[in-house]
Amino acid sequence: MKKLFLENKQFVLNAASKFENFFNKKELELLRITRTVLLLIFLGLLLAFFHGKLEVLFLKVIPSPGWSNRVTDGLFLLLFLIIYLHGLRLLRKNYVFSSFQISLLLSALVVLLFFHFTEKAWRFSPVLNSDWGLTYFHLLFGIVIHFIGIVLYTSLIPPKQKKNIASFCEDISIQGNNSEPDLLNYTKLAINLKEKISYQSFINSFTVGVVGPWGNGKSSFINLLENEIKKTDSITLHFRPYLNHTEDEISMEFFHAFQEALRPYSGKVSDLILEYSNKLLNLYQTKNIRNFFKKESVNVDSSANSTFRKINSSLEEINKKIIVFVDDLDRLNEIEILQVLKLIRNTANFTNTTFIVGMDKGYVLKRLNSGDSVLDNRFIDKFFQLEIYLPEIDSSILKVQFKKILKKLIPDSQPKLEQIYSKIDSDKVLFDDHIRNLRDVKRFCNQILFEFDFVNQELDLKDFLNFILLKLKFPNFITQLRRYPERFLHLEGKEYTLRLEGEGEVEANDRENFILDLTREYFNPKKYQLYSRLNLEEDCKLESELGIQCEDSELLIKTLARLFDSEDDTPPNSIKITTNFRRFIQLDYNNSDFLFKDFENFIQQDDQSKFKEEIIKLSVDHREELIALLDYFVPQNSQEFQNSILIYLFQLETNNLDHGELMRKLSSFILIHLEENKSLERSEKNLKEWIWRLVDQDDYLQLETQLKILIYFGEIKKNNLINKNKEEIIPVVIKKYREYLERRRKEKWKVNDYSFYKIYHGIRAFGEETHDITNKVFIESLINNTENLRIFCAQITELETLGANNYKISESAKLFFGSHEAFVSFVQKGLNEKDDGDKEYLNFLKLNTIVDFKIEVIFKFKKFIPMVQKINLLRNNHEAMFNQKIEVEQVFYKIHDEAIFNLFLQHPWDMEEHFKINHLLSFTSKDGHFLVGTDYYNTKISSRYLQTMRVILEMKNLPIAVNNVVLKSSEGQIKIDGKVVIEVYSIQPN
Repeated sequence: MKKLFLENKQFVLNAASKFENFFNKKELELLRITRTVLLLIFLGLLLAFFHGKLEVLFLKVIPSPGWSNRVTDGLFLLLFLIIYLHGLRLLRKNYVFSSFQISLLLSALVVLLFFHFTEKAWRFSPVLNSDWGLTYFHLLFGIVIHFIGIVLYTSLIPPKQKKNIASFCEDISIQGNNSEPDLLNYTKLAINLKEKISYQSFINSFTVGVVGPWGNGKSSFINLLENEIKKTDSITLHFRPYLNHTEDEISMEFFHAFQEALRPYSGKVSDLILEYSNKLLNLYQTKNIRNFFKKESVNVDSSANSTFRKINSSLEEINKKIIVFVDDLDRLNEIEILQVLKLIRNTANFTNTTFIVGMDKGYVLKRLNSGDSVLDNRFIDKFFQLEIYLPEIDSSILKVQFKKILKKLIPDSQPKLEQIYSKIDSDKVLFDDHIRNLRDVKRFCNQILFEFDFVNQELDLKDFLNFILLKLKFPNFITQLRRYPERFLHLEGKEYTLRLEGEGEVEANDRENFILDLTREYFNPKKYQLYSRLNLEEDCKLESELGIQCEDSELLIKTLARLFDSEDDTPPNSIKITTNFRRFIQLDYNNSDFLFKDFENFIQQDDQSKFKEEIIKLSVDHREELIALLDYFVPQNSQEFQNSILIYLFQLETNNLDHGELMRKLSSFILIHLEENKSLERSEKNLKEWIWRLVDQDDYLQLETQLKILIYFGEIKKNNLINKNKEEIIPVVIKKYREYLERRRKEKWKVNDYSFYKIYHGIRAFGEETHDITNKVFIESLINNTENLRIFCAQITELETLGANNYKISESAKLFFGSHEAFVSFVQKGLNEKDDGDKEYLNFLKLNTIVDFKIEVIFKFKKFIPMVQKINLLRNNHEAMFNQKIEVEQVFYKIHDEAIFNLFLQHPWDMEEHFKINHLLSFTSKDGHFLVGTDYYNTKISSRYLQTMRVILEMKNLPIAVNNVVLKSSEGQIKIDGKVVIEVYSIQPN
């Protein structure tokens, strides 16, 4: 009888478990449906019992039927159309409606149907007084039905799935659902372990460690095992501690998940676990974590211990195996690892509980040792009663999987695949040394897929594959190899090779500086200098300095030897070739149809005239590529060097690339290759003389380009690039400057062309000895050249505020002419007063002369064409600023009586606060005494200033007789006894 009872009990528990599992999966969906149904029932009851009161309420809110007219009807029809189109937009986007939105739609449908079809049905107004029965009910009902139809369509008909074109390979483990092949044959191992742990009872928890290096399939094995255990009567829980951030969170999340897993079988034990976790949380906050590993800490405290025993008793009543999967212990830091171990050993040491823990044991021990958390490597052994070591994956399996993945990612390129396969199968590519697991395989495939099209045929395939392996394994070393190639490689001609032992002397202290200054790493035989330089036999600082495990140092050197060994043949596209090395060590992914082999053929031409034509053609589509390739190119003879220089110089003439950056690249190119490139060592003097002739004598370059180069090379630090001192360069520069200005004199300048000023200031930078001559030559170029003088005037006139009309004469005028007054005098002689535009600019200069060029002058240019053009160009480039329409008014008052002028100086506008006007500035020039007022608030200050002046005059005892002060605002003047003493001289803008 007892046996029958236990069997029935077990049957009931199993049935309840299955039902609960089903309910858990559908719980959220059922909750939403239940909530919607209850809402509709409540709404129906509300309408049934309170129909009358609701109708009265609605009638107060809804207008009477007579409100309808063509305007309101048209607006409602437009609104209906907008809402309808919005629904179609949602349908197109496959929008998923929330449960609240669905409830709202169904509620609206119920209300509309109730008031339309009940005994007291409402009469709805017709739309546009139509005779065909269209009412507002139909509009509202149509909108609701429209959206309900969208909800049904998106729910019942799934959206079309876009064709998934495999671009990269995901790093996902086997899920254990029999839909994926078990490449590593872990299924048998998982079944064997399942048989051992599913049918054995444990008084305390039992812990199994699944041990394997990073990427060796631990997660796949755990998933397979979990899938097998789910076929039994056991309770499973998958805990991922790496998703939490603190120690307390790890514990709390574990106990929360643990009680959720047990809730379907026992509400009692679920509550006990929750109570137990809260007590532990309080304890964690007051005790050190290490205390839990002491023997006396097992009893935690009496209250928690009592709850612990109750939990064990309840678990015995359930009589089920509890399997807890803890994956990726090697993703945690030392404190988090200790927290998980504490759970396993102490706080979750429950009966019939088995922990399956995936970890890289070497990593875990290293983390624990790094934090001084443990003193003995065997410390971790006390936590695991069984360790399953996953076998190392055979390289043949990895190669087969590599080929399958690559074929899937590149399905239409069989010839390309065959080339890669042949290299992988040979010993030229270090696949077996670098690729240790499936994760390595996937990363290698993805990197090949990403970079192959960029590299194209420009890099030898063997070097390409080995270089990817080097980057994936030693990314920090790539940085150092890029910065300091000479420390690792030996340059002979145009090839880099790995330094052999004995090549170049190593100073006694060089090793220490080498280790501290870079990142080092190298592998292999003592045949290579790097081995002794790193002193791998005595110590190893690679890990602390570079993040490279010391055991991988030999693999690093072996990989470099495979890439840069001097004994191997060197194809034209080898990475040992300096140009290829420089380009690809920079990780340059510039994909272009202009290949480097095309560039090499192009750069070797010896006909400079033809070469210039070719550069012009190539620059149309490949301007950036030409300059980029020069960054990596190493000329092997004088001809290649000269052609490289010409490419830089011709790009200067196109004005399409930044000149400063081009000049920097040019000087760097000359410096590096003339001083460091041994193949050019004998030709250095001749090449520098060639560069000098190019900018001094030949007509091969434009005059402006020659000047830019001379100015750039004239800087002290760059004189050695052409072996000329400043005294030798200056006469040539001045001569070229005269020729340049003479040519520009014959051309019509453009108001937005400021290239001349760069040259002018560049020549002045040579020193004071160039200042007078550059000014003299420039001024001579403007004599009897009215058109260009007008352009110069516009360029030298600066707009201070965009959107306003406030201008100043640039300080550059003083550089050219010595003073602003000299500039004005020159312009007055050069412009034509009879020309309306010239007359306007001369009036502007007169106002600047009055204020002694000290303040901004408000002026509205209308007729001086160059200024109008300049303002329009600024407006086009800064439209938003000009649209602000900043209106500023400025008034010049001329004071004809010196005594009155002095009066205003002695009594500076003590009535200003009363009249709320701005302060006036006083100026005295050859044209007389002036007061200047500027209003930034557009309050029409001219008459108000005059009123203030009149009040001051009437209030003060003047040294002259005042019989009658008359203000004639219409004429803008003040008269005393019929004599004009103050008048408005200028109002701008006018």
